[in-house]
Amino acid sequence: MHGKFDPMAETSYKLLKREFEFEYLSCRWSFLVSLFSFLTGVVSRAIIEFDLMAEEKRTSLKFVGFSYVALCSHLISYINQTLYCYPNFLAMTYEYFKVRAALTIQQEIYLMTWLFSLVQSWAAHSTAHCSSKVPSPTCCGSFLFAFRIVWYQGLDRR
Repeated sequence: MHGKFDPMAETSYKLLKREFEFEYLSCRWSFLVSLFSFLTGVVSRAIIEFDLMAEEKRTSLKFVGFSYVALCSHLISYINQTLYCYPNFLAMTYEYFKVRAALTIQQEIYLMTWLFSLVQSWAAHSTAHCSSKVPSPTCCGSFLFAFRIVWYQGLDRR
């Protein structure tokens, strides 16, 4: 934690929000969103593995679906009760994208990073649907990843 910032604050939350807003918000928001992503992945896996879309297993599918909705509702309620700096999760999401957009406008490197990430994601998605189920390391996605690393190393030298 090098740099010029005021280390005095009433609470650590206020210090993080005031001095390191983007870092704090990114970590907190990403963690909370990853919880929902993990739950969604587990439920999707259960539906696929146990073939709950079959006609004779629709009751089990309803149970899993309603359990998922109940768990997500409980998680959102708990998150909203424990958020200190924001009134609710939706407000925190809005603030995250507002701060992210401000940083993107300030620093054009983030725009290039997002562009390369989108192209890399598209290439990885398209190579995953190639002839083989496992994309080879020579696919387009790997090339773009290597190009992105070279791009970052070039920027560090400036």
